[in-house]
Amino acid sequence: MLDSKKFIAFLTLLFLISCGGGGAPSSSNPESFTIPPKVINGLLVDGYIRNAEIWLETSDDFSSLNELKTSSDNQGRFSLSTNLSNFRIQSSGGVDLDTGSSLEGLILINHRIDEIESTTSSINKTWDNYIVSPLTTADFFLAESLLELSNPISPSVNQLLGLDISLNLNITDHVENLDNGFKFAETYEKANQLTVLALSVSKFVNNLNASNNNTNEAFKVILDELVSNYQISETEINLESAIFLEGLIERILAKFSLTLSTDVKAKITEMETAEANEKQAKEDLKASAKAKLIAGEALTEDEANTIVL
Repeated sequence: MLDSKKFIAFLTLLFLISCGGGGAPSSSNPESFTIPPKVINGLLVDGYIRNAEIWLETSDDFSSLNELKTSSDNQGRFSLSTNLSNFRIQSSGGVDLDTGSSLEGLILINHRIDEIESTTSSINKTWDNYIVSPLTTADFFLAESLLELSNPISPSVNQLLGLDISLNLNITDHVENLDNGFKFAETYEKANQLTVLALSVSKFVNNLNASNNNTNEAFKVILDELVSNYQISETEINLESAIFLEGLIERILAKFSLTLSTDVKAKITEMETAEANEKQAKEDLKASAKAKLIAGEALTEDEANTIVL
């Protein structure tokens, strides 16, 4: 038979252990410590983008469903508090403050913030906001594109697009610094070009496929083509060049099993020819200017414009 006195003593012992045990005062226990959440302050930048949905992506499905989310304010700013790790910041849509244009379907990503936060002490943190932009989005899809190649040349986004190599795209607000030098104006221009290109590719595919996809696949196919070009040239790629755009279109057609009309193909050839003619005309003007300078002759205005002082 169970000894009731021993049973009560046993229960009492369990109670004491659960409270700190050994009859010691409960006040001697160390107080529980809760790690405060880290606060992620950021800017959504093309120009600044307002009213965009922004979330911590943890499930890798590119969806804000069941994720911690907020929205960007009228200056493109946002703030999220979290104790999570292994996340990336994503945004969807919004309105470009520079142009007033709706950016419906535009997905922007920064996958470096978690890594930077975990490796940077508060003392060494010299910036107020992280940047989420078309350029940080290109960085995300660049990493994916390089993984698909064997022994690739591995450029940064700065190298791919000819941006100043010293610029950290994750923390540099190129809009705020537009008046501080050419490198920021160039960064602003390249970011805009990527946005226009991604939205255009997405619309192009959606129209031909009768689909309603966002820009994720558009960014991926753009970066695949940029990386492919860089593996050959090992020099910056001009996003507006007819050669790059023709290669991009061919890649899109192959990836999405699409076909182009004869008229569209003719227009692409016309663009490529016009670009080649313009490039040759510039080379001819430079050669003419050089010959006249050597001969001491006067230059035409067009010839003078080819000379960089």
